Amino acid sequence: MRKISSFPGQAQGTALKIVLAEFPEGTFVYAPNHDLADPSMGMQIRDDQNRAPVKTVARYREIMKPYLLNRNDLLMPPVVFTADGYLLDGWTRTEAARGLNWLTYPAIVLDDNYQGAPEALVEKFHTLSAMLNLTHGTGLSTAETERAILLVAKNIDLDAPGAVNELARKLQISRSWANGLLSAREANERAARVGVDLSGATWITRTHMADLGNWREKMTNPVFKALLEHVRDAKLSTPAQRVLAKQVFACDTEEEKLALIAGEVSSLGNVTNGHHGRPSDAAKLRQALGKITRYTDSPGVPVETIAGGSDTHVKTIDAAIRTLYAIRDEQLKLDHQRLISSGSK
Repeated sequence: MRKISSFPGQAQGTALKIVLAEFPEGTFVYAPNHDLADPSMGMQIRDDQNRAPVKTVARYREIMKPYLLNRNDLLMPPVVFTADGYLLDGWTRTEAARGLNWLTYPAIVLDDNYQGAPEALVEKFHTLSAMLNLTHGTGLSTAETERAILLVAKNIDLDAPGAVNELARKLQISRSWANGLLSAREANERAARVGVDLSGATWITRTHMADLGNWREKMTNPVFKALLEHVRDAKLSTPAQRVLAKQVFACDTEEEKLALIAGEVSSLGNVTNGHHGRPSDAAKLRQALGKITRYTDSPGVPVETIAGGSDTHVKTIDAAIRTLYAIRDEQLKLDHQRLISSGSK
């Protein structure tokens, strides 16, 4: 049977996902008693140890056991094959059926072969496999999920209108998750292009890279490279990276941005904690002040609104201003001394 409306209810949802993956209705068939998959023939986005988890297989066997003679009443979805027998989705169900000594299991079979398929069709197979694995059956691990999403998004242009929304819709994931993964992918690819070595930099998270990808329009390659290298070498947290990035973006020219980052690099202290370098007190102060300068355009936001609290609020602000002026004077004094010292050499 080829019309989706004639499929059993539990197969119609799978069929609609197949259509969403750009295999039109009429290009696949429902087979209520399809031979079980050959274990050597399949497309698998899961890690090998998760292909058919033993505990899940056992649980599926118990669910499936009463349906030996009435497969159409089984509420579990069908597995999905290519025309030449490659399994795109359904290893756990297949192994449960094999454990019950079943010879067949309900399946949807595409008209297209996997062997010898052109690259565009292979990518459609991958997309369909990822969609089905993400939206039903045994849950993927975080790493498997991210790998599946990036596999589907292989040729997606992050800047194309509606690209992120379309990916999220296809895979039935949140837009923020899709955007974060694509942005991180873009930043990693850019890092490779500009020669930033991130091997071994395990403290740089996907959130670090997603932020950098989201900021792609705000940074030239030299600024991106300098910022990422500093984040790597100083082991900045994501909040610290965001504070520094905001200061960088406030600069008008590339030269000013690079100079600001260079200042951060030069002020990086030699104090260590185990193997982790720490920013100097000067760098920490600039990061803290970044949280204050965000109110430049909205000074009324941090005003104390609790009755009776304004005196303490104003006194704290005045004390901070006096301290900042004292630090500024010390900085100017040091700069003056350096100038005199360099002129006498």
